[in-house]
Amino acid sequence: MVVLVAMGSLFMIACNNNTQTAEADKTASGSSAVAMQDSTKLNGNWQLNHMADMAVPFDSLFTGKIPAINFDLAARRFSGNTGCNNFSGEIDMSGSTISFLKPMIMTKMFCQGNAEQYFTQNLQKINSWAISNDTILVFKAGSDEIMRFSKR
Repeated sequence: MVVLVAMGSLFMIACNNNTQTAEADKTASGSSAVAMQDSTKLNGNWQLNHMADMAVPFDSLFTGKIPAINFDLAARRFSGNTGCNNFSGEIDMSGSTISFLKPMIMTKMFCQGNAEQYFTQNLQKINSWAISNDTILVFKAGSDEIMRFSKR
């Protein structure tokens, strides 16, 4: 009798743990699917239209080519232009976190002024992203908006 009670208790504990695990798996897979769906909006070309803490107006800093970035999530790559030089690298991203700290490839043409340096320094500060209205991409460092791009 004691053996039957013990076996019954173990069976109930095992069933309860499996139910909790299945619910946790369902929640985890559901939330990861949502994050993946949102991240697909990042795909494509984005043109810079704002950088925080600029000492000069945006239009004065970028007088020629405006910096842009392109995301190819299927290949886990990004590429773009600083307003002077081209760059590319591997996307380091999970959900809404993103980092541009991994080594990237960049051409080395001479660039007037400090716009390119300012752009690349700000890009390296980024640790999260958000998209609003499918057309505005915001890069943040903590809670501070650092860069803003428009979908092209």
